[in-house]
Amino acid sequence: MSTSKENNQEGKSENEIICVLGASGVGKTSVIFKYLDNKCPKVHDPTVEDEYIISPEKIGKDQEMKILDTSGEDDYQYMSDVWIKRANYFLLVFSKDVEKSDTKIVVYYNKIMKIKKDKKCHLKTRIKQQK
Repeated sequence: MSTSKENNQEGKSENEIICVLGASGVGKTSVIFKYLDNKCPKVHDPTVEDEYIISPEKIGKDQEMKILDTSGEDDYQYMSDVWIKRANYFLLVFSKDVEKSDTKIVVYYNKIMKIKKDKKCHLKTRIKQQK
């Protein structure tokens, strides 16, 4: 039996994936850029789906990780099931400046729990308020 943490057919370990979910305009991409390069984009450019690689050296692991930057636009919500199935970790982002973005993360949380219900899933909840 093979899992995502075991070797794939090419003999390499598959990357673990952090999926960043939230409403459009809450700053998902900015959070990612701030973590990767300590910079934020100057202009809001709506994302459909982007992947970023975290080097093993940055995270102190023996393999790289991927960050999956997702769309918060309603037109792309049909893709959220696929994003959730692919991911090992989740970062749910909301902004007090974006109306109803807090209720959107509750929807994502419930969807994650539903999709991952058959997996051994332990969720830790942390709330960090950025100024």
